[in-house]
Amino acid sequence: MKTQDAKLIPISELLAALGHMPVKNVRGELWYLSPFRQEQTESFKLSADGKAFYDHGMGRGGNILEFAMMFFDTDVSGALREIERLVGSKSQRSAAAGQTALFPSMASDTQAGLPSPVAAAARRSTPENRASGFVDVRIVPLVDTRLLRYVQERGIPASLAQQFVQEIHYTYNNNHYFALAFPNDSGSSYELRNPYYQGVFGRKAISTVQLTDAPLASVAVFEGVFDFLAAMVWDRKALDGAVIVMNSVAMKPQTIEAIRALKPSRVDLYLDNDRAGQTLVEDLRAEFSGIDVMDRSSIYQGYKDFNDFVQAMQRQAGKNKGGMLV
Repeated sequence: MKTQDAKLIPISELLAALGHMPVKNVRGELWYLSPFRQEQTESFKLSADGKAFYDHGMGRGGNILEFAMMFFDTDVSGALREIERLVGSKSQRSAAAGQTALFPSMASDTQAGLPSPVAAAARRSTPENRASGFVDVRIVPLVDTRLLRYVQERGIPASLAQQFVQEIHYTYNNNHYFALAFPNDSGSSYELRNPYYQGVFGRKAISTVQLTDAPLASVAVFEGVFDFLAAMVWDRKALDGAVIVMNSVAMKPQTIEAIRALKPSRVDLYLDNDRAGQTLVEDLRAEFSGIDVMDRSSIYQGYKDFNDFVQAMQRQAGKNKGGMLV
């Protein structure tokens, strides 16, 4: 990636890839809780064109390259590599389109009666977020019919989801919210998901799942929980060891550390069929050159990810009045 190409990318796209979403939109300027520290009042903003940032707490700002150098603690070359890894070599949307996609209206957030904290400061999915503004938090087994319907719409049987995913209920600013809660490895932290919201309660981290007590043969790596569950639907026997769900491609360093600790004889990669996914395949192969690192994305070739593929196969099976594992 060239410097001039990077500067065309709205910073909002890089922030979204890192798990940071805007809290408010003031005359076209997007405001965030700072990605550089924990805070409860937003102090980080993007310019109306999305090409410049300013962090009021630090008294510093700049363009996307300067942000990436600060965030990743690297030089220009390292910043360019990280930007390309996370959002690609060229922006696919204009800054305005990116802002619209990242800041939906409350009307779209509350359809089907399923609330989400998109327009509230509870949308604090930063890596160091301790969820200090959440009150009356309850983590319970997955039984809510609306969440179960969402899971099934994603092609996942309720009974399978209930083995790995719980539900969270909490209050923020006197409003009640709820979502799927997938535990991650940071301790008492959960990746949150419903049809209109994706975030974190606690601290951002990978999720490691041990599927068998037998000696470890392999590690399977997925970008998100729905891809992991889709693989279980498609061929549960293919997953014969541990599973790492990255929960964000930005969790690559944690993923590498976890694979090293597990010492598998093989690593199976079920990553998205996009530039970021393929770059991650190359990075992990370079990192673990001494063991077999297998790219399994050919299973769902032509689809964005494993979950999209499984949903399409189920729709086709329904048309043919056939069936598959559900």
